[in-house]
Amino acid sequence: MLPKKILDTEYFVWGDQPQLLLTSGMHGDEIQVTRVLKKYIEPNYQKLPSFVYIPMISRTACAIGSRRNENRKDLNRSFISGTSEREVQAVMQIVSSYKFNLAIDFHEDRDRTTSFYLYDNCGRIETPAWKRITQKMAKIGVSMYEGWDDPEDPDLGHKVKQGYLPITIDQLKTDMGFMSGWLIRNGISPRVIDPEILGKASLETKKKIVEVLIEEFALLKYKRHDKQISQEDHSPDHLVVRRNQSP
Repeated sequence: MLPKKILDTEYFVWGDQPQLLLTSGMHGDEIQVTRVLKKYIEPNYQKLPSFVYIPMISRTACAIGSRRNENRKDLNRSFISGTSEREVQAVMQIVSSYKFNLAIDFHEDRDRTTSFYLYDNCGRIETPAWKRITQKMAKIGVSMYEGWDDPEDPDLGHKVKQGYLPITIDQLKTDMGFMSGWLIRNGISPRVIDPEILGKASLETKKKIVEVLIEEFALLKYKRHDKQISQEDHSPDHLVVRRNQSP
């Protein structure tokens, strides 16, 4: 694959009609998963469904190792109409002409050592499928996180159950500036998965987690097992606890 570039943001395209969007490097203090994902894709890209891949959403944040970019902005709060952030503008330009089936935006939770979770924005994983992922994670020494994602962040504060956190379109308010909400509301991808890779895990463990996720969500084409959630639908009650609601 040969790299392309828009506004200094590098990206790759594989196939004529990309079905999958893969991104990382939103926050510069989550740099290891960016490197792990790149090392996976480079030798394996021909095995994947057609895709667009953006290795570093925020090149400047990655360069300084900070959650915020050179303008002291958290780009995952900057995906709003009329944004002045050049790096967000670049991503918008790269993806706006595509209609993906799925987007996966890789992050790291720097507090996690052995327990994993992910956000499933406007998607729903059926119990047998999630059980399979849980078993694969257990084989590499990774458990599923139970607890709050980030109770101190006013935009978060959701209860994670069994490592799974479904998010409905109503929770992705436009003014929050999440990339997932922008992708969904603009019809670019109907579903966005945000895995929170274990920040304190070894590189080898991070590598294995990425392999499990790509195998399950990309290679096995999870859309056969899952259903998209409309604005009126909600994820299974046993997997959802809202902020200020008892578990």
